[in-house]
Amino acid sequence: MDEIANIWYFRWQVPDKGYTWDQDAVPLAYTTWPDDRGPAPLAFRAEFDPKGKAPFLVIKPDTERLRIYDPFDKRTFSPPEKPDEQDLFLKFVHTDLSETGILQFANKYGWLGIGDTLANRPLEHGEGFNVWKNAIMQMQPLVDVWRWIGQRDERELEKIVQWSDDRKGVKIEHGGIVAIREEAYPGTFATWPPGDVYGPAKLFLLLSVNKQLKGVSPALLFERGKLSEFWRPDNLLSALWLQFFNAITGKKQYRACAICHKLMDVTGARPDKIVHVRCREREKKRKRKEGKS
Repeated sequence: MDEIANIWYFRWQVPDKGYTWDQDAVPLAYTTWPDDRGPAPLAFRAEFDPKGKAPFLVIKPDTERLRIYDPFDKRTFSPPEKPDEQDLFLKFVHTDLSETGILQFANKYGWLGIGDTLANRPLEHGEGFNVWKNAIMQMQPLVDVWRWIGQRDERELEKIVQWSDDRKGVKIEHGGIVAIREEAYPGTFATWPPGDVYGPAKLFLLLSVNKQLKGVSPALLFERGKLSEFWRPDNLLSALWLQFFNAITGKKQYRACAICHKLMDVTGARPDKIVHVRCREREKKRKRKEGKS
């Protein structure tokens, strides 16, 4: 395992039969009021808190075993993937916001680990469709901003960064709104030229991502007989945010593939690498086929 991978330790499980959607599931927490007033009107509570609405992702009842893998090591995926393939957080943000799309992701990589105990399934957990949808939609716009900053795409950033008339405040609006005043970050504002979009976008990324890293904590683990420092996510969702964090801070490097144009992991790769291994192999097969015809 490379040096970067040794910064963290995490293993996740995927049921061999996968998951299914339970259209009638109800979280146990929604069966009573928090203050013990008795049974809660489920429809009323779900109206104001969509997390309680079905369907819920649950483990299939005929599951026989759990496959264990490392989300930070593509070689442990099923099937194994090349090191230059997209990291899991990028696959996550590109997941189709449908029951089918989310189920496909979960069946390959597992659920997020932020489920609820279900009232209709004693001792079982489930993850709501809306919980998944919200989790994806929280990360998507931040990945957009990260890419625009890296690509120096000033045109896109100008669409989301708005300075106040007095130049003492800035609003960033993309998947949510963050308003920042100079008095809160006087030293930071002083470094930005008038009308700057990159500085505010970076601060927006900082504030937004930091909120999502609460599920990541330092830990001591044995490594070759020695105590070493690791970062350990609480669940798969926290692991995805940690992956994104490492992309932002430059611990992982990415470049757009010249063939499919998707980001590829070029950490530790030679400087002239411009295509995915799979894309190069597919292109060779295509050319050989054309040469025979």
